[in-house]
Amino acid sequence: MFTMKQSKSFNIIRVGVICFLLLSVFCQGGAQIKLFGGLSIPMSDLASIDSSSGGFARPGFSLGIEYVSKFLFDIDVGVSGIFSYYPVDVKAMLNSQPHIPMGSPIKSGPWILFWPTASAGYTYPISENVKTYCRAHAGFIYGVLPEITVVETGTTKFTRNFSIEVAFGWGASTGITLSDKYNFEIRFMVSRPQYELNTPVGGVTNTSKLTIDTKTIQFTLGYIL
Repeated sequence: MFTMKQSKSFNIIRVGVICFLLLSVFCQGGAQIKLFGGLSIPMSDLASIDSSSGGFARPGFSLGIEYVSKFLFDIDVGVSGIFSYYPVDVKAMLNSQPHIPMGSPIKSGPWILFWPTASAGYTYPISENVKTYCRAHAGFIYGVLPEITVVETGTTKFTRNFSIEVAFGWGASTGITLSDKYNFEIRFMVSRPQYELNTPVGGVTNTSKLTIDTKTIQFTLGYIL
């Protein structure tokens, strides 16, 4: 299973590199590289605290890099990679799990999402120094399901394992650019990764699948190199 996932990951990376090289060769006009970061808010199952598929994620941050070039007229195409980090609401998680004794210490790693995507959009110049744009994004998500550790009567027990999955992801963004240097953007991303769970119950490890409806909205500031 690990070999299949590893092979799939390498294929996705290979496609991304090829797309980047093609963009570099055929879209030389008006090419730009943008570095950006800011607030990222989890939504849907990812942020839910009261469902069986709840992710208990709290607002975090996103960091990213994007390469964009003009394709035709004011239409542009590009590729980007976004790293997102979300802490877990441990208190809400403890309250929602009846099988965990009250007062048991519980620890959880963060949610980590990585979005490599390609994009296409339209740029509209408002003035000489101000431009606005809208873009559609499509690609993949690498989702890291956080591991949960519970301590009961001095014994450490793992109630949920660490898991990494790859799934299709898509979204849309809009933003404004000032003087071809400074940028503010709002980006909405969607995916439905399915994670493999190994949960110990009564000395026996149960294996199951957990689909997390993953939606995030990101508010970022960027600088164009």
